[in-house]
Amino acid sequence: MYVGLNMSGSSTHFKMKERRYLGDIEILDEHVLYQRGCFKRVKRWLRGKHPTLGILHQGYTGWETIQEKDVIMAMETFTVIDQPAL
Repeated sequence: MYVGLNMSGSSTHFKMKERRYLGDIEILDEHVLYQRGCFKRVKRWLRGKHPTLGILHQGYTGWETIQEKDVIMAMETFTVIDQPAL
């Protein structure tokens, strides 16, 4: 994944090397509009017509759906291993 910051510094742009999917829908691109801690608001471009998910747009790859979504990410992850009592 390539990460860059636009010149105004207001949003981060993520360019995907590998394909990402939202269920069976391919995510073409994603921009972070706002982020604070574990909360972020993203704008995604999805391949194909999905009127229930966002606005339809005729783009470079054909029909695309533009979606703005709030995302809550995990701040920290850890693994718990249950050890038998001695």
